[in-house]
Amino acid sequence: MSNRPTTIQLEALVEFLEQHPAIARGFLKTALGKQESKRKWAEIAMSLNSLGGVIKDGPAWAKYWAEKNAVLKNNAHKMLRLLDKLGEELDIPLSFQSWIRDLWQ
Repeated sequence: MSNRPTTIQLEALVEFLEQHPAIARGFLKTALGKQESKRKWAEIAMSLNSLGGVIKDGPAWAKYWAEKNAVLKNNAHKMLRLLDKLGEELDIPLSFQSWIRDLWQ
């Protein structure tokens, strides 16, 4: 079996993270926050695992998200640097450039 989540699992993970932005961004740093985060990751792991596909425990799903989030942030920063370089050359309106920055920061 593949160690990659199915599309259904990814959609459910994204929905969960949209509903819990503090967990998605790793803002729960206090002891109580870490406990809550651990509990929520265990909860979503059971839900994701029940959808079929890859089976992971809470910490493994959290690690998967952290790794994917790092890649997304890296790609977003690359895009912003490219926008800085090419924005004027391509005559991209400042309002659109601003919108893209807000989206990726």
